[in-house]
Amino acid sequence: MELIQAVEVGNRVRWRNKTFTIYTRQKVFTIDTNLFFEFDCRVPQIDTLPRFVINKFQKLSFLEKTDFYLSERSCILTEKYVLANLGDRDFQEIFIHHFIGRGQGLTPSGDDMLMGILLGLIAFGGNDEWLSILREKLDVVQTTEVSVAYYQALLKGYTSSHFVNLFQAIKAEEWDKWDTLIEAISKYGHSSGWDTLFGLSL
Repeated sequence: MELIQAVEVGNRVRWRNKTFTIYTRQKVFTIDTNLFFEFDCRVPQIDTLPRFVINKFQKLSFLEKTDFYLSERSCILTEKYVLANLGDRDFQEIFIHHFIGRGQGLTPSGDDMLMGILLGLIAFGGNDEWLSILREKLDVVQTTEVSVAYYQALLKGYTSSHFVNLFQAIKAEEWDKWDTLIEAISKYGHSSGWDTLFGLSL
C-alpha cells in the first residue's frame, strides 16, 4: 500500500537480478520477484451467462459510486447504448469517441467504463465490429498512457487478477464469493473499479 501511494508516472525503475528498484520522491522501494508466483491473467471464456448474474450486476449501486451520472450527455449516451445494437456502427463510433479519455486520473472514468464493456465482450462472446471501432478510435483519440496500456492488454485478452477471479467464480457458479470479489474490485483507484464494473453491467 505504501508503494501505491508513493509511486508516480515517470518514476525511475531499475531491473537487476530479478529485483525491481523503484525510485520515488519519498523513498526507494526494492521488490524481489523471487517471492512472486505466476498468475494466468487471460480473460476466462464463459459460454452462457445466467439471467440472475446480469441482475446481480444491475443491482450494484453505481449511482453513488461513479461520476457518469454527473454529465447529461454521458447519461444519454449510456442509456442509448443499452438499447442500441452493437452493430450500429454510427452510434458506436459516437459512443466510444465520447468516452475515450473522458475524466480525471491515470485511467479516466470513461476509459474504465469502456474497458468494462470490452471485458464483457471478451468473456461472454466478442463483437468484432465494436472491437474494430475501439481500435480505430484509440489511434485518433487521446487518453493517458496507463489507459492505453490497459486497452492493449485487454485487446490481447488479458486483464487484472481480480477480474479473472470474478469471471472464474461466475464460470464455476461459486456465488458465495460474489460479495468479496466485488468488494476487492471496488477498491481499485478512486472509482476505477466501480467504473469498470459499470461498463461490465451494460
